[in-house]
Order: sequence, then C-alpha cells, then structure tokens
Amino acid sequence: MSRRILISIAAAALVACLAAPALAQPSPPNLEVRIATSPPPHVRHERIPPRPDRDSVWAKGYWHWEGSQWNWVGGRWARSEDRTHRWVAPRYKREGSAWRYEPPHWSHQQVVEGDEYRRWKEEHRR
Repeated sequence: MSRRILISIAAAALVACLAAPALAQPSPPNLEVRIATSPPPHVRHERIPPRPDRDSVWAKGYWHWEGSQWNWVGGRWARSEDRTHRWVAPRYKREGSAWRYEPPHWSHQQVVEGDEYRRWKEEHRR
C-alpha cells in the first residue's frame, strides 16, 4: 500500500475512535418533579451484587411515578464521570392529598419542576 492510503486509513480510524465515546453516552434522564395521586409502595428488598469496582456506588431500587402509576426500578451499581459527584436518592413528600416525587440523580444534575407538577400546584394553590 502506498503511504498516502495508510495515512488516510489511520486518520479515519482516529476520527472513529474519538467519535465512539460521544455515541456511547446515554441521553440525559428526565429529571422533572412529578405529582402522584397515591403514596409510593413499600421499598422492595434487593440483594446487592458484588461491587464491580471501587468507584461504583449502589443506587438502591426505587418507585418511579410514570403516567398514573408507580413502577419499580431495580437497584444497580452506578458510576459518575467525576468522583466528586454524589448519588441523590429519590424523594417523596406528601403535598395535601398527593405526593411530590423527585427522581434520583447525581448531585451535579438539576431537577426541575415539570409542566404537570406546575399545573397541579397552580390548581391546588387556592
């Protein structure tokens, strides 16, 4: 092969390697406060598998409000991109006859009030 072809192949391989991590990144989670019409069920007992590495933290299973029901999300080992970030467990707080739900997230991520929650809050402010 000529030197020119080898350089072109090497350049293409380098670009592909640099682009691969960007493609592998998961999309950001939906970090919106939601309002639930019922309290979350009791937490399920989970067996924690061995830690895969020293930088992983156990993210306990939790109840996630989706649409009009609670869905169980099993626990898992999670790893932050930055060792200074901490895992924040979900929060459930009674508001009148409903429940405010804040999904779990890393400490550097921002949880915002979703449209559904804002509408509910306005309707129940009176």
